[in-house]
Amino acid sequence: MPQGKTQMWKDFVIGNIPAGFGLGSLQIGTRASPEFGEDEVSKIRKWKVFKPVAWLLAIGIAVVMLARWAGVDSIGIVMMLIRGGNPYIQWEEEVRMADGTMLHVDRTAKGKMSGEIGSPWGWRKTGMSVEVVKQPANWAPPPPIWHSNEYAPLPLLLDYQSEEHTWSLIATFSYCASWEQLGRPALPYVEYQSKNGGPWQVIPLEERLIGRKANLLISPSYEGEPQRDLTKWLRKRIPNYKETPDMVTAEEKDWRNRNAGKKYKDIVSNWNGCK
Repeated sequence: MPQGKTQMWKDFVIGNIPAGFGLGSLQIGTRASPEFGEDEVSKIRKWKVFKPVAWLLAIGIAVVMLARWAGVDSIGIVMMLIRGGNPYIQWEEEVRMADGTMLHVDRTAKGKMSGEIGSPWGWRKTGMSVEVVKQPANWAPPPPIWHSNEYAPLPLLLDYQSEEHTWSLIATFSYCASWEQLGRPALPYVEYQSKNGGPWQVIPLEERLIGRKANLLISPSYEGEPQRDLTKWLRKRIPNYKETPDMVTAEEKDWRNRNAGKKYKDIVSNWNGCK
C-alpha cells in the first residue's frame, strides 16, 4: 500500500477510537507485520473484545434508567433480561388472617412470558413459594417454605388454627390440563396442611375454608413487587392508606384481588369445571 494511503487509514482509525482509551499511536492490522508491531496488534484485539461489552453495559444502564423513569422495578427488568425473558421476582407481603392478625410472608414467583405483555396475566407462572417470616410468638412453629408444583402453582389462601396448631394453604391452577392431572376434582383447589411446623401434606379440601376470601396476592406483576406506581394510585382511592414501600400490604391486595376471577378471589362452593 502506498505510504500516503497507509497514513490516511491510520489517521482515520485513530480518530474514531474514543479519547482516553490509551492506545497511543494505534495502527490497524490483524497480525504482526513490518508496519504494525505485536503490541499494537494486541491493543486492537483487546478493543475488539471491549467494544461489544461496552455496548451491552450501555444498553443495561439505559434499561435501568428507563425502568426508574417509568416507575417499575429495575432489578426485576434486568433479571428478566438476564434470564432470557423469563421473569423471576421476590417480595414481602402482609397477610391478614381470619381473626385479623397480620403476618408477614416472603414470596417468590417465576414464569414465562405469554400473551399481552401489559396484562397482569401476561406471564404464565410456573413456580411460586411462600415462607412465613413474622407471626405471633404464641403460635405453633412456622411451616416449612411452601413450593408450588406444576399442578397447582397459584397459592390463594393461608390459614392457621390455633387449637390444632395447624397451618393450611390452598392453591389453584389456571389451565385445564392441571385439572385433568389432579383427577378432575369437584372444586378447583388443592389444600396443603402442616401440623406443628411439620412438612406440608396434601389433604381433602376442608369445608370450613369454602367461602373464604383469598388473602395472598393472586397476580404479581412480572415487573416486580411492590409496584411503586400502583401505590401512588392507591393513595388517592383508599382512605387513610399507609404506604409501605418494601411490602405489598393487605389493603393493596384487597384492591388488586377484587378484579380477579371468582375462583381466584374466593374459595368457591360451586364450579362448572373445564369445558
